[in-house]
Amino acid sequence: MIRNDMRLSFITDSNNVMTLTVPRANPALTDGQVTTAMNGIISSNVVITTAGEPRTRKGAELVTTESLEYDLNA
Repeated sequence: MIRNDMRLSFITDSNNVMTLTVPRANPALTDGQVTTAMNGIISSNVVITTAGEPRTRKGAELVTTESLEYDLNA
């Protein structure tokens, strides 16, 4: 099974780095779509963490994980 997760990193109002992981992200997203989504997260003021509120985009990456499950009943 292949899984794609999006990691979005922000600089917070307290100058810390906050990372938000979006599970099962669409790998076909464009740079512009990711930037728009990150801007929406910043402007919505919905995400508040112990690291502070996100204020600036730092980075984004798509993390692909492949796993293989074994049949233990075979």
